[in-house]
Amino acid sequence: NIIASVYDKFGWLGNFIDIHFFESVDFIHEGKPDTFMNFYCRKITFLLDVLKKFQPNITDDSIRTICEYILNNSEEDLKLKVIAEKFYLNNTYLSNTFAAKAHIHFNNYVTMVKMARAEYLFINTTLKTYEVGYRIGYHDINYFSKLFKKQHGKSPAEYRSTTYDNYQI
Repeated sequence: NIIASVYDKFGWLGNFIDIHFFESVDFIHEGKPDTFMNFYCRKITFLLDVLKKFQPNITDDSIRTICEYILNNSEEDLKLKVIAEKFYLNNTYLSNTFAAKAHIHFNNYVTMVKMARAEYLFINTTLKTYEVGYRIGYHDINYFSKLFKKQHGKSPAEYRSTTYDNYQI
């Protein structure tokens, strides 16, 4: 119920973590009573870290709204100019205000969100690398692969071929 409530409040979470990730019980019981509790606490901590990473404590309502828009529309064109026009802001003002209020540069935030969406797509679909890149707005596969490797430490092919415990808890 707690997880479902969090997903209701932060609807964008489903773009990055499948809710079934929290329902699955994929741990080895070692005969210790705290094993399941520790296992699930790691999952809850992971969820809190994701929330903190993507929705930092921002007091400015317009910047918080822009962050939520980016999180809800991670496969759209999220260039600074496009977002500034959508929210009736000046490009320079948005860039400076975003960096000051969110403590991350606008383009770095968008890249982080898009690479997290790519990670989700690699884990939960069979889309090819170029299809994932194209879907999240990168038409140059080499550039996409470079960004992904910078963010995750592995190329898309290496990432996909590695067996992950759904998000590396």
